[in-house]
Amino acid sequence: MEQKDYLSWSSYSCFKWSREEYYKRYILGEKGIVTEEMEFGKRFAEGLEKETTDDSDIEWARFVMPNYPKKEYKLIVEFDGVKLLSIFDQFCPKKLDLGEVKTGKLWTQKRADEHGQLKFYDLVIWREYKKIANEI
Repeated sequence: MEQKDYLSWSSYSCFKWSREEYYKRYILGEKGIVTEEMEFGKRFAEGLEKETTDDSDIEWARFVMPNYPKKEYKLIVEFDGVKLLSIFDQFCPKKLDLGEVKTGKLWTQKRADEHGQLKFYDLVIWREYKKIANEI
């Protein structure tokens, strides 16, 4: 497995959650634990990338969700000698609007706003643009 020279939110949160799981996933290159919520999130993201789908839940989400110009937007910055990688679900670089989709169980807007992933992304955006992402 190719060694990564950056830190991503998912690798950081995996390390905090379980060093053993981190080792398996990021050092040995094993697939790791896949939950029902992770499977749904993957199906949901892939469905949103298609022009249309037969899945009524995804079509409803497409109708009510804001539409950003950049999807799966990758940004790498350096902070104290460490490269930080972020891949935003949706992003508008012009307005610094960030849109993240949370599909797991028990997500509320408050929980999403306080989640470490968005704080990590705010740091990456600040390092790149010297501004904090607009609240959506």
